[in-house]
Amino acid sequence: MSEKIGVNDDKSSSQGLDRKVPVSSVHDTESQSLHISLGQPGESLKLDKTGLPLIPQPSNDASDPLNFPQWLKIAILLQVSFLAGLGPLNQAVINPAFVPLAAHSHLSTVIASYQTTIAIAFAGIGSFIWVPLANTYGRRPVLLFSTLIAAASSLGSGKALTWSQLIATRVLNGLGTSSFFTLGAGTVTDTFFLHERGRAMGIFTVFLTNSAHVAPIPGEDICTSRDVF
Repeated sequence: MSEKIGVNDDKSSSQGLDRKVPVSSVHDTESQSLHISLGQPGESLKLDKTGLPLIPQPSNDASDPLNFPQWLKIAILLQVSFLAGLGPLNQAVINPAFVPLAAHSHLSTVIASYQTTIAIAFAGIGSFIWVPLANTYGRRPVLLFSTLIAAASSLGSGKALTWSQLIATRVLNGLGTSSFFTLGAGTVTDTFFLHERGRAMGIFTVFLTNSAHVAPIPGEDICTSRDVF
């Protein structure tokens, strides 16, 4: 690019989007090998601090997540990652209590473990439900509604008096907690540029995949220190 790069005065400059170059110069010199749409000729192509074009190109709308300040992007990432991690943690936290749960319900330990299995199974099914709904009604109402289901079903699981009630609430819990598995990942990808997504998705995945490993630690303490059953 031989064009002089000027200063970009829009609000995205706080993200390092402080330079721009006409898209026509990029299309003229690189269109043969560039397979990602960067904009239309005549538009300003926004670059990062190293002079590389940002992918995807942010709009001039301040509400575009790509234009958010970096601290807000990180806050969104941590919030979404934490909520996604609550799903596996919720499903696995009861695992240390299989033996007393089986004795309380007059079931075998294997059958008692099904309440975890059923929650995991419906978490997988829920992912196929929430994405189409989010595409139709938007992510925010779907995430709020599913979070309400997850919270209510968690409370219901603790208050269940029979095995059937526990299984029913665990089904709802699996469905409710699964929304952040897929919609959370979509939120992360919409918030970060392509060159930032690897690190952001890595953080999201650490929370999502490791919370179940941490869950038995508080679960064991709750089971042994409180009169749960």
